[in-house]
Amino acid sequence: MKHQVNRSIAAGIIAVIVFIALPISIAFSQTSISVLQFLGYNSNSFYNYRQLSDVDDYIGLKVKRIIEGEKIQSQLFYNGDLNFYKSYSERLYHNQMMGYDGYIASGNNKKIVYFGANWLWHDGRDIYNVYDFWKVTGYANLKKYFRSNLIGFFGYQLNNRNYAELEEFSYWEHYFFTRLNTFFQTRTSITLDINYGLKDYIPLQISSGRGRRVAAEFVEMPGVDQLVTSIKVAQSIGEKNAINAKYLNRLNPGLVAGSASVMNSDELFTEDELFDDRYGYRGHEFSLGYTQYLPAYIKLELGWHYYLKSYLNRQIYDLEGNVSLSGDFREDTRRLFWAGLSRSFGINRGMKTVKVSLEGGYLKNESNDSYYHYDNLWISSGLEFRIK
Repeated sequence: MKHQVNRSIAAGIIAVIVFIALPISIAFSQTSISVLQFLGYNSNSFYNYRQLSDVDDYIGLKVKRIIEGEKIQSQLFYNGDLNFYKSYSERLYHNQMMGYDGYIASGNNKKIVYFGANWLWHDGRDIYNVYDFWKVTGYANLKKYFRSNLIGFFGYQLNNRNYAELEEFSYWEHYFFTRLNTFFQTRTSITLDINYGLKDYIPLQISSGRGRRVAAEFVEMPGVDQLVTSIKVAQSIGEKNAINAKYLNRLNPGLVAGSASVMNSDELFTEDELFDDRYGYRGHEFSLGYTQYLPAYIKLELGWHYYLKSYLNRQIYDLEGNVSLSGDFREDTRRLFWAGLSRSFGINRGMKTVKVSLEGGYLKNESNDSYYHYDNLWISSGLEFRIK
């Protein structure tokens, strides 16, 4: 019954959004508006040994306003979503994101500079406000054509993320990336990525200064860095299908001290326990992908992923919360397979396209930490309405 009410609310919100957005999009021809809804089932919604299944609804809105200038082409955008669950309604949360993207191209388009900034707010119900945060991002990237079949991408991104309840995990992040992409007449493309990230935790104030000679006290959490390299090979097969293979290596060079952790009730508490922070582990990742266009313009996608993850400073516990006497750190092996079908339709009367999608998959995570030894089977269906 509760889920039926939620579905009714979702349908009502979509109807209201479409009703409001349609005349706006007609009045402003440079404005693009998309409304999305996804309904899905997970046999393990929270990815742990408890195997709690649930049905979840996702409602999203994307608004983009194009701004054309003599030298700078740019856009203002807003992305918002609402996520709620049938059985575990207290897990409801929403995301709000707004920002600006722009680019400048040289006269011959051999060099293109991209830049922008955005703000993201993640908020849930009070019982789970430990997950709440806001984030500000700024970036600048360069795309350069060295040859007709060799393209380089170089960029820097600055992130500032602040947690509402876990101030000790708030941080600045410096992220640098380089990408080289080349392709051949055989319809083969090769992409090489090298990324380096440095996470610098914001000093946490533990006492306030009073008087002229008493300074406030701060404690600094150890920062962490990570180097990620990958290579991807893609091959077109005919006009309607393609395959790709990718290998990724993730390691922590150790140019800074380590990963953040705090003591809580005599236990070590780390950021990746809540957010599976990518800085918290190193390892190898392998993936294969296949895309084919079926009759009636239906797009079929298949994917397989294999992860080997070694966590840093993450002791393992039994299900009663006792630390393992082995002294080992957490090690995970994850296997993932998924498949998706999608089809876009052109529609008149104010609607540009409607996209229908169906996706499902199976994930198995084997870990020496019993809490993270689980599997998950999921399936979801989605609708996306893009308004002119």
